[in-house]
Amino acid sequence: MTGVQKKKKQVRNFMRDIKDWVVEKLLFVLDILEGENSNNKSIGQIKESIKKLKNVVIDSMENSSKVFLIGHNNPDFDSIGSCIGLQVLATDLEKDAYIILEDEIKIEPGVKKIKDENRKKFNFIDKKTYQQLKDENSILIMCDVADQQRISIGDSLEGLKEIIIIDHHEETNTTFPTDKKFISTNVSSTCEVITQILNLERIKYPKEVADYLYAGIVLDTKRFKEECTSLTHDTAEKLLDRGASKIHVNNLFRQEIEEYRRINRLVIDGTNIKKYMEDTLMPMDVSFTLNREKPRTIYHLEDFAKAADIMQKMSPELSYALGYIDENTIYISARSSAANDDSKSVDVGKSMKKLGGGGSHQRAAAQIKVKDNKIVDAKKLKIDEKTKDSQEDAIFTVERKLMDLTEEAIQEIELPVLSLTPNSDENIINNNQIPDSHGIGKTLSKLKSKIKIRRSA
Repeated sequence: MTGVQKKKKQVRNFMRDIKDWVVEKLLFVLDILEGENSNNKSIGQIKESIKKLKNVVIDSMENSSKVFLIGHNNPDFDSIGSCIGLQVLATDLEKDAYIILEDEIKIEPGVKKIKDENRKKFNFIDKKTYQQLKDENSILIMCDVADQQRISIGDSLEGLKEIIIIDHHEETNTTFPTDKKFISTNVSSTCEVITQILNLERIKYPKEVADYLYAGIVLDTKRFKEECTSLTHDTAEKLLDRGASKIHVNNLFRQEIEEYRRINRLVIDGTNIKKYMEDTLMPMDVSFTLNREKPRTIYHLEDFAKAADIMQKMSPELSYALGYIDENTIYISARSSAANDDSKSVDVGKSMKKLGGGGSHQRAAAQIKVKDNKIVDAKKLKIDEKTKDSQEDAIFTVERKLMDLTEEAIQEIELPVLSLTPNSDENIINNNQIPDSHGIGKTLSKLKSKIKIRRSA
């Protein structure tokens, strides 16, 4: 056996010892959790919270003159589907209910199809009509959104009896202050919550409503690949039992050719891959997608979500897609390929929260306001005044900030074993950091001395 082969064997033995120690600790934790039946317990808590929400929503509707429903700007299937589901509930309670949806050119093709097919049936109104109809006994329910800056009537919320929020994104410092809110990242989508409410109340709803609710769940789970629990699958099954058509839903997801071209041009021409921690045992590729040739191009909000999703099908562990959704707003869509419970992966929700947004471990987003090509809130982003006053387009400043946040996040999760690199004589794992139940301390000491001997030779 040559010297190199001996060193390789020593490293393999060392990694095996590390693996054994980690497995032992994980099994220990699982043994504790098994007694509590933690998964069933958490699902039970979600169900109980939705029951309480149902009672709050019904009580508020029954004691109101009118019910107004609204989703976020540039609504998606989860936003519009949850509004339609709640209108069915209000109608069953014999209440006048209206869905506020502006006639915008930036509306998603699938959502526009839903609106055009059901314009009268579901009482779609615009902001002007809302202002004419509302009174002091009206209520507003915000669906799939918690920030008043992300709804078309954000500047017209005064004079309402109360506002209710139902959302599944992480709460941020811009969440609208109301006592009546259901914000839980433990559910896949707002449509999942609304479907649960309808089923609990035994509301009969037509198959097209089941289609729209199902579409919302399919969208936000990426076709049941992410953010799912057993409750999510159970909810989807009940929608199929109610007549939801997979064929119809799939047709709603069909992209128009121009949208397909726009997003793919953005991905192909605008993506840069940055490699982080190349000299460690945990290298990471991160993609940054934006229109570098024409950065001021205005996109649909969902374009960036789809671009980030496309990049996640490639090699990067992290993907960011960013650009302008109006002249004064930069939008960021972030994706992480790791599982929600993977502590050794970057949590994009935390990164986006630092930029005023939020989301889950795998999927998150943020919006940043700019004015005259400068970041409005430089302090929030911790951008110095020199950068703030730069003539460079603000989007490139945001991209550099994302790079810095990513590097910080990777450093936070870097395993102690990563210090075992060719350039780290003094940073080899301290024996005190790892329990010696498997003789790992001795292995490290031997390995450290052998490495030093080899380097001094």
